[in-house]
Amino acid sequence: SRVGPAQFVDARVGDINGKPIFASQFFDVGTPTLEPLGTRLAASVEQIREKKMDVAQWRANASQEIALALRGLVQDELFRAEALASLTPQQRQGLFAFLQEVQENLRRESGGSREAARRRIEEEGLTAEEFLRRREELVLIQEQLGTKVSRRVNVTWRDINQAYNGRMYEKYNPPSQYLFRLIIINADDEAAKAQVETGLSDNTPFAELATLPLNGSRAANGGLQSPRAVPNDPKDAKFFPNPELDVAAHGLAPGQTSEPIKVGSQLVWIHFDSIKNEKVSVYDAQLEIFSEVSNERFNRERDKYYQRLLSHASVTSLIEMQQRLLAIAEERYLKAPPKNKS
Repeated sequence: SRVGPAQFVDARVGDINGKPIFASQFFDVGTPTLEPLGTRLAASVEQIREKKMDVAQWRANASQEIALALRGLVQDELFRAEALASLTPQQRQGLFAFLQEVQENLRRESGGSREAARRRIEEEGLTAEEFLRRREELVLIQEQLGTKVSRRVNVTWRDINQAYNGRMYEKYNPPSQYLFRLIIINADDEAAKAQVETGLSDNTPFAELATLPLNGSRAANGGLQSPRAVPNDPKDAKFFPNPELDVAAHGLAPGQTSEPIKVGSQLVWIHFDSIKNEKVSVYDAQLEIFSEVSNERFNRERDKYYQRLLSHASVTSLIEMQQRLLAIAEERYLKAPPKNKS
């Protein structure tokens, strides 16, 4: 007798060089380099129920995630198979010894108990066999990437200099930021004028004076204005739209304060707070540039190697597999009844 509604368990979505690819690899298990998608897709369905996302957006996001995961899985499998095929007998023996060591280390870390080790592995959602196979695949993939890709990546000091002075120049040489503070009061408020002038003559810091309630310009921030970017000669910069204020600002050096300037019915004091310069020299930036350029070249070489392997492989159409996986995801997550939160 039927005890409940039919549920999807697993499905074969395609093949890579004769090796079957199942939906569970994407949604439940993942790969050595990819987390399973199931938890994220199920969580995003909750956003639909909370009306934070519509079904069309969910499908678009799910399709994109599946496409990325599919490429990653195919790439991992091609790299793994190529690495395994190129192993010498001695290397195969070394791999077998490594996996035995992994198993023994896991057992020691679990207190020497085989059952404890099994429970620890299952906490990660894997069986003992899946755990060891995952480690084997990861070692093979890393070895293949190291042999066929990493060795082709070379970054010289000249490359670092070219990147620094070329496409990365603005990143490490942003425009200087000129910071000004203002105090603005009503021109006919003699008491406020006297209070400001007394404070300035007593050498009270301008930033402190600018926090007084009398200040009509960002008192909460000590009168600090938005930074003025100066990419070239500061003589050409326009600090304030008002010509009188702009002229006064150009006549100040950092730390100086202007005389009161009458602008309509207001009095304005300008204080040149500081120049913020965040330029980074090539010597200080070289490690970051080296890492970025290395990663770019590694990814480029990896993609070229992947495309070369893919052109000689027998792989089910990626578009077909993506469509099948999306349909399965809809059955599994989008059409599934909401979980009881009680």
